Amino acid sequence: MMQAQATVFAIDGDPAVCQAVRHLADAMGLRCRTYSSGQAFLETYDRAEPGCLVLEIRIADLNGLDVQHRLAAEGSPLPVVFLTGHRDVSMAVRAMRAGALNFLEKRLCADELQAAIEEAVALDKDRRRACEQSRQLHERLQRLTRKQRQVLKMIGEGKSNRAMAAALGITLRAVELRRMALLRRLNASTTIELVYHALVAAKRSLASQRALSPPRGTPG
Repeated sequence: MMQAQATVFAIDGDPAVCQAVRHLADAMGLRCRTYSSGQAFLETYDRAEPGCLVLEIRIADLNGLDVQHRLAAEGSPLPVVFLTGHRDVSMAVRAMRAGALNFLEKRLCADELQAAIEEAVALDKDRRRACEQSRQLHERLQRLTRKQRQVLKMIGEGKSNRAMAAALGITLRAVELRRMALLRRLNASTTIELVYHALVAAKRSLASQRALSPPRGTPG
């Protein structure tokens, strides 16, 4: 699947700053979209678009931290680079703890901002690749038969082929055939990969059980 070109999204109430970011993005061969408010960005941004976000802490409606938190709450992989004219250590700490990649001052040179944008775009690419791999694995796990799931679960528990055969009441050869089928279905080449997939499946199963369980203290 061809990946879309990365875009630098810039939010700042100062048109001159947005224009400077646009010029830098153009020089880097990246697209750029600018916004004067956080709300305007959140209302129009397509979450599937790759790139990075460059924003000021203090903007008209939502402040930069609010925009960052909104994206995080949605599970957006878009990396955030703060570019601000307001040096505030406490805000910088809050931004970094919330996952901001960089917290830069506007008086810095263009080379530092370029390096920050390059790092952010590379991180976004890695995050989206990992998300796609996770999605593909989930689809493969969903296509497993009940018998294959049983074997995969036991592989994750560290059981030997002989122990699985005894537990399932089948022959050793049948276990080996199911393992071979798992390798094909999950596009795996080694037992270590199967163990990893088994752990992922167990984690997903646990998460689903928790989501379906009533909160503590409520009638079952």
